[in-house]
Amino acid sequence: MRVLAFLLISVFLLMFGYNAVEAAYPLHAYNQATKILSILYLVLTLSSTFAGFLASIKPPGTLIIFGPVGYFIFTFSLLLNNFLLSLISSIIIGFSSAIYWVCCRTIVYREVEEHRWGFAFGLISVAAVLAGGLGPFILLKISYESLLKISSGLCLLSILPLLPLHGAGRTKKETLALSSIKNCLNRKLILYAFAAFCFSVNLPIVIAYIPTIGKDVVGEYRLLSYAIPSTFSLLGGNLYDKFGAIIIPISALLALIAFLNLPNNIIVWGFILTASFSVLLPGFQAFLGRIVNKDRIPIALGFIGLISGSGVSLNIAIIGVLLGLARLYLASLMILGIVLSVYLITK
Repeated sequence: MRVLAFLLISVFLLMFGYNAVEAAYPLHAYNQATKILSILYLVLTLSSTFAGFLASIKPPGTLIIFGPVGYFIFTFSLLLNNFLLSLISSIIIGFSSAIYWVCCRTIVYREVEEHRWGFAFGLISVAAVLAGGLGPFILLKISYESLLKISSGLCLLSILPLLPLHGAGRTKKETLALSSIKNCLNRKLILYAFAAFCFSVNLPIVIAYIPTIGKDVVGEYRLLSYAIPSTFSLLGGNLYDKFGAIIIPISALLALIAFLNLPNNIIVWGFILTASFSVLLPGFQAFLGRIVNKDRIPIALGFIGLISGSGVSLNIAIIGVLLGLARLYLASLMILGIVLSVYLITK
């Protein structure tokens, strides 16, 4: 658990600083920020697979340090107020953040006992959520320039807990043979990827669907029905460790019921919806380690990151196009996710 403690400290410091920047940037320069941040997340999604390849040939505990370096470069570049530099740094952070999160999860799979995977992923999620809320809440009260300076310092500071992890997550099969990549993409992983796409609807619901059915309560929803219940991930991790993968379809079913009842009371059912997904996701992440060999975990994580990241972007766009049919589409995805998860855990 020593390794997990170092990861948690790094995640908290990094997300505390970066999320403050992500919240402040659009307030300072909205048009530029929307362009830069969209490129950042596009690069993050597209880089996931390559980041998985890198983590399969080099120790994740060594590579992970490049993550905070990229976050620092991006945050510091905003101080210079130059669009071209911000554009270049958004590409750097997109790639480096993909490396950071793939390596972080790989280290958990390889260094934490399997019966504690759910708990570990739940803790990491809680650390990221709390830091992501506290960072903007505290730092948005100071000037933009001071916020960037403090956040840059926090990004650098988040490197320190990672130094003892140098070489962590190493396996005896750190090769990038094409055969290992091909073997990684088995039927179970492909079905798991489809389920990951289905379960990626949680964020698109917040971003694109809630404003269409409750535009007057978007602010309250973000706090009461999204940020607060997101801390249930720790509970979800513990439930997975204790009861196994059955927690995944049960949580997904509860999320579906909550989603269908959103029009009745957006805040209450929204709370249940997010809490259900928060219980589901740590176990769903941990379950990946049961269908993929440890030496192929980084490649699998990169592949799943690409699919789920694409799912977020694509589903946001689809909701905007479908409008009145969005409810049926989202419910259908959630039902498909339940069916796929039941199939995976029974085979």
